[in-house]
Amino acid sequence: MAKMPYDQPKTGTNIRNALFRALNRLGLSAAQFEKIEWVTDRGANIKKALENVDGQPALPREDCVAHLINTIVRGTLSYTHLELRQKAFSGSDTALQICDDVAAAARKVKSAKHANVSFNLAKLQESLHLATPHLRSYCKMLQSVVSRMCRVQQVLVAIGEPPIPYDAEQLQDIIEFLAPLDNTGQVPAANLRKIRLHLVPQEDESQVILDMKGGLADDMHVLELLEQTKLAKDLVTYLRSSGHGQQLDKRVTQSRSK
Repeated sequence: MAKMPYDQPKTGTNIRNALFRALNRLGLSAAQFEKIEWVTDRGANIKKALENVDGQPALPREDCVAHLINTIVRGTLSYTHLELRQKAFSGSDTALQICDDVAAAARKVKSAKHANVSFNLAKLQESLHLATPHLRSYCKMLQSVVSRMCRVQQVLVAIGEPPIPYDAEQLQDIIEFLAPLDNTGQVPAANLRKIRLHLVPQEDESQVILDMKGGLADDMHVLELLEQTKLAKDLVTYLRSSGHGQQLDKRVTQSRSK
């Protein structure tokens, strides 16, 4: 086994020289080194190392299929939080209607100029969050409304608008479902198991929540596959860092030679 010197930047030139030194110790000449066909990932530095660098001839190189598959899997078999929210709402028109209704009520309260109420309207308005419907981002808005439901309802009545027709418990169920999905970007690999378990239907859940989880039913197997992929990567990382990987390599080599 050979490693790059820790004090050297991993430039194409340095990698090329390190490769040659490592193989030269095994008795390979420069001419033999130049005949090797390399299989690597598509990292810019390793590709540069095998190109015509510093007057040295370019070396034959092929893309590693395993790395390509890994890149494809990571790029296609992955989820963003937005995608999960969209699929959840696709399973329940009722949930989407509830969220849109509450969001509309919150906007009316927030834009109210005057209301005959016994509390500070401006302070309530400041504390309310607005939803982002096109991102299916309702969680913070729902939380801000539910925690101030009585005052929100009073303002709606005071300005001549109908009160929110949903009770706090019904809204809280949706909040608890949406909370783990209320982020931006891709779902981190470390959170896959938590998300997958969160999406498993429970007997005591309301029909609205069951329908939202039903919108993601077809994705449960993919989430489990991604979770198993992460566990495999964690195992490989552990074996490499612990030194057990070398022992396993020796055993595999010995078993193949028998």
